[in-house]
Formats: sequence, C-alpha cells, structure tokens
Amino acid sequence: MFPPLGAAGGAFGQAPALANAGATQSTLDSDAKLTDLYEKLKKEAFEGRQLYERLWLRSIFYRMQRQWITYTSHPGEWRDTKLARGIPKPTTSKPAEIERAIRAMFTGINVGINARPNGRDPKNVTMAALVDDLVPLLRDIHEMPQVMTEFDYWFIICGNAFLHSWWDKDIKYGVSTVPYEQCATCQLELLSSQIAESRGKCPACGGTEFLPTDRTEQLPTGKAVTTPLSPLEVVFPLHHARWSDVPYLIRLRWREKAYYEQHPELSAYVDKINWQKTPTDRSLSIFKSLPFHSELGGMQRGWSSVPGGDNSAEGVAEFELWHRPCGAYPEGLVARFAGESAPVLLHIEDEGLPGPLPYRTKQDRPLFTFAHAAYEHIGGRVLGSGALDPIIPMIDQFNRVSSLIEMGATRMANPVWKLPKGAEVQWLGDAPGMPGLMLEWNALAAGGNAKPEREAGIPIDRSLVEWRDKIAAEIEAAAGTNDILKGVKPPGIEAFSALQALIERAQSVFNNAFQSRGECHREWAMFALELERAYGPETRTKAVLTPARGYIFKEFQRVNLEGDVTIVIENGTNTPKTALGRRANMEHA
Repeated sequence: MFPPLGAAGGAFGQAPALANAGATQSTLDSDAKLTDLYEKLKKEAFEGRQLYERLWLRSIFYRMQRQWITYTSHPGEWRDTKLARGIPKPTTSKPAEIERAIRAMFTGINVGINARPNGRDPKNVTMAALVDDLVPLLRDIHEMPQVMTEFDYWFIICGNAFLHSWWDKDIKYGVSTVPYEQCATCQLELLSSQIAESRGKCPACGGTEFLPTDRTEQLPTGKAVTTPLSPLEVVFPLHHARWSDVPYLIRLRWREKAYYEQHPELSAYVDKINWQKTPTDRSLSIFKSLPFHSELGGMQRGWSSVPGGDNSAEGVAEFELWHRPCGAYPEGLVARFAGESAPVLLHIEDEGLPGPLPYRTKQDRPLFTFAHAAYEHIGGRVLGSGALDPIIPMIDQFNRVSSLIEMGATRMANPVWKLPKGAEVQWLGDAPGMPGLMLEWNALAAGGNAKPEREAGIPIDRSLVEWRDKIAAEIEAAAGTNDILKGVKPPGIEAFSALQALIERAQSVFNNAFQSRGECHREWAMFALELERAYGPETRTKAVLTPARGYIFKEFQRVNLEGDVTIVIENGTNTPKTALGRRANMEHA
C-alpha cells in the first residue's frame, strides 16, 4: 500500500507537537509519491459512500420539514415528490420533536472524568489527583458546551459524529515574546520553546547547556481547540468493523481563495491551484449547501446543481490525510492537498505539513486525535444508525394518512350547494362556501323550483384519525421519546419509586448512545490533557465560588502533568437526570 521508506525526496519538517515528545524528524517520500498514495487512499475511502450520503441527507431534510421527497438515480439526488394536482402535502413536526427531546436529554449529561495512576510513582498519583480538578477547566478552554451542542445534532440526525482536538496557532489568540538561547556546544541559536520541546537538549548536537542572548521573537500564543465534525466532513474506508481498526481518514474542508491570499505561507499556491465556484465532491457539496437550506426550503433543490447558493466567491476543496502509525510510516502521516482534479500538496512549515502525526503521548507514542461516536451501533461496520433512520418510513405513512384526512375535509366534509338546472342565482360577496355567504335567486326560474339547497358534508371517518394516532404512537415508541422523557408525569402516578422506575426504563433505550457518547468524551479528555501537557502555559488559575459568595483560586502547574494515568468515566455519569426525575427527588426528600 505504501511506498518504501527512504525514497527520493527531501525530509519533511516536524509537526508542532513532535518536539514535546522528543521524536526525531522522519525522512518521508517525495511529493509525487505522496500524491500517488493520497489518490489511492482517497479512491478506497470514497468507495461505497454514496449510500450513506443519501441516508444522511434524507434525515437532514426530514428534520428541516422537507419530507415529501423521493430519490432519483439520475442524476442521483433527493427531489420533491410529484403528485396529482390538488393533493395536499402535509408534513409532521415529529422529526424535530424527537431530535429536540433527545438532544435535551444529552444536554443534561455531565460526564464525569476520573484519572487512575498507572503505578505507585508519586508523579502518577499527583497527576491523578490534579486531573479531577483540571478537566472542568479544560472543558471551558475547549468550549465543550458549544462543541457538544453541534456534536449532538450530527450524532442524533446522522448517527455519527467526530471530535478532533488540536492546537490552533492562529494569531487571533494573541502573540507572546519568546527569547533565543545559544547552545554552548555548537553555538546554534534556538527559541526557548524549541529547547523545551526537545526536552532540554539541542536538536543539532544534543547539548544541554545554553547561554542567554538578546534576540527575541514574537510567536502566536495558540489555543487548544476541539472541532465537532459531521460524517460529511470525514471520509475513511468502510470495510473495517471497528473505529480502532480504521488505518486513516481524510478530513474535507472548503477554503475560499481569499483565505490563501491573506496567509503568507499559502499565497505561493494561489497560481498553482485550480479554483472552483463549488465543490464537485458529493460529501463536501452537501455540507457546503446546508447553510442555504431551511424549513422554508433551499435556494437550490438537491445538491448537485449549484448547492452553495452564492457562487461569486472562488474556492478550493482541501483534503487532509491523517494516517495512523504503520510499517511504512512508524510515526504516522499528515498531509494536506488542495484541489480535486489536480491536487496540490501543501508544504506548511508552521504546521509541520506534510509530516508525522503532530501530537504524542507521554510515552512518546503518536496520537491520532480523532474520536468517533455512533448513535446506534450496527454490527460489522463503523458507521452507526441515526435516530430518524428507522422511523422515516412511519413518518411517510403518517404524512400520507394526514393527506387523506385533509382531502376528506376539503372535498367531502365541506358542505356544498345544489342548484336547480336553469336557476338564475347570483352570489353576493365572496366565492361559494364562505361563512356568511349571501345569494339571490329567481323563484320563477326552472318551473318555480329554483331555490338552492345546502347539502351537508360527510364527516371525516374517525378510523383515519385513530390510524394516524396509532402511527404517531409507534413513531414515539420506535424513537424512544415518550412523555416521561419530555417531563410529563403520567396521570395517576405520584410515588417517587414508580416515577424513577419509568424514567430508568425509558432511558434504557438509549444505553448504546450514552455509552458511545461517553467513550467519545473520555477520548477527548485524554487528547485535551496531552495538548495541555505539551503546549499549555506553565500555570493556569481557576476561580471557584464559595458558599459565602466569595472566590478561592486554584492554580495548576504544568510541571505536575508529568505522571502516567489512565482516563476513565465515573460510574453513573453517562445517564442524564430529567426535570421530572429531579422534581421527584425533591418531593421524595
């Protein structure tokens, strides 16, 4: 699968976090061989993906109240269903209700993270005690409440969501002044951050003695960032059964031409890239079109024809390859390519691209900082099933019955006028059938039998209403969002134990989702700790409000994050507490 190591070509630069682990710079392959490798892996990753793209887009449309749709093989997109003239197309809010109920339940979960020391070393014990207090601070730094809000949407609707943790060196987070130091052995001048990243040694000669200099440089401070990703933004080979077995992934991104022109390290590629008005890749095209779809419809139906709405700005599709360590690349591989038809390999020194995986653990192992969660696990595949997937056929049935009821109300249940043939009738005011209608007729016309008669309509068949109510109950049962999860107390039940039993029984339907979401959060905590250990400031301060309305300040020293710990999820924190459950607890107390 891979070109042999040591092929012709220059050595790649180190990624930002490699220095913190003391990893050596790997000699990778030339641009041509990396491009050939990327093309091969991309073809493998996109194979068979159309089926899932079709499934995800259908769920997104149903959540946006676009439900009367059908899939056409040519050109391969969802289109509005064509019905006979006059047939109504009512839509139900059930998908939105289900998504809101499940997301509200997930929002009530506060996953507890604990750290267990790996051994009796005092450093391990100290770090384990520190992590319990540090993780809530890291949640604020990574803005996890907002991140998980977006994560939960993709998790529920598409059945899959990803978290990508990384260190963003964008200048928008500020700059800091870093002094240079001179190696006493080889006289090489290095930044203090470079010396710290190489574990206090000179990367050229290995010397450990350094002399101060008057030279300084301003560098971006950077910030730890976690990005929630939809399955439309992450591509990987589908023939693997488990996420841990997936050897690589490709992250999709759309960049406008102005972004390249404004960044000095990218401006050299402006003339080399084939700019486009819209991506041709299906996943990226669907994702780029989402801002232009709403409950009122889309600016363009489907996604194959001008999905992006505004085509005035040129841009390019970026494909970022992340490969786990393997025989050909023991330290992994990260490479970014711009363009779809003729990809251009981007060399970005500040990000260490292309190069090994940029982040490493305390044990000097490369870190693949992507976490995946599946809403409903399906055996034999990585991708899971979403909350709406099993109920969309029932939603279609619900809408068809609603259409029948509406047609019955407008065509059969509405009273009508019977006019004798030849009667001279004049309508005064609005059209026939409106309340308060006035009319005049000639009593002598039609042989003296010209008086109009009003025929009562046929009432709507009650069986249709009962049928629709039965379908609605089946939808709620299949989705697992019954009344008690929405905070509605069943009539006739007052005891706390009975309410708690009903809540636990209702929540048991989501045990798989709770476990998958909690495991994803655990992996995020591990990535966040490694980023903090490598790039975080020497000291962080956290303000804690006391019962007396005062504040105490806790300080966390990065030097104390040198231990070896295992991150685990605290028992019982994967399950939320509903408003009804909290109220029952208060009444019981």
